[in-house]
Amino acid sequence: MITKIRKLIFITTLIFNVFTGLAQNDSIAVHPNKLDSITSKFRKDSAHLYRFQKIRPYLNFDNRNSVVTNVPVNVRGFQLGAVLYRKHTTGLGFYTIKDKSSINVKSIFDNQDVLITTRLNYFTTFYQYALVAKRFFEIDIPIETGIGKFNINTKSEDDEHIVLQKKGWFAFVGTGIKTVIKPVKHIGISGIIGYRFVEDIFTNINFNGLYYSVGVWVDIRQIYRDIRFYGFMRPKYHKALKN
Repeated sequence: MITKIRKLIFITTLIFNVFTGLAQNDSIAVHPNKLDSITSKFRKDSAHLYRFQKIRPYLNFDNRNSVVTNVPVNVRGFQLGAVLYRKHTTGLGFYTIKDKSSINVKSIFDNQDVLITTRLNYFTTFYQYALVAKRFFEIDIPIETGIGKFNINTKSEDDEHIVLQKKGWFAFVGTGIKTVIKPVKHIGISGIIGYRFVEDIFTNINFNGLYYSVGVWVDIRQIYRDIRFYGFMRPKYHKALKN
């Protein structure tokens, strides 16, 4: 009786070891396939995140310095449009200066001291071509045309009454060169210098002149991609590989 029990235990143990070994071999055979599947999915999702986009949105906050009717002014505005095939950028812009952002210029009018202030608002359509687009720097050629309205006030020095006021519409075209230096991947410094040609509707008002701007360049799209990749996607797949 004892001998039969021993044989039964031996046979049961043997069968258990055989099936355990087969199960281990199966898991070893399947595990690399799972790793390949996760790695392949990770590469595919990463490539999709950083994929080339034929069309993407464009937003630019612009802060220009210029001279209008011999008055140094600061022109603020924004551009909204789209980037096509990385080389072409087009869209609409809106710019404005007000009395508080212009500099009051002292002058003499009818033998009295006066202050001249300028108010200006205009819309533009613009096109920008990326002449050079490298990792650390970029050179663009912007062209814009637009229409706007001006209001020039000549006030007495005590600012109590308006001596002379001129207002009306104007049309213009401008072009220049824009450079972006990118010491790091997402942030850089941009500078633009250009010239504005204005139709001289009023012979004694001259809006023609240079404009320039220096500012911070930020690639929001690339920052968004990296946040998704390093903050969410990569940790997710690392966890899957560990599991």
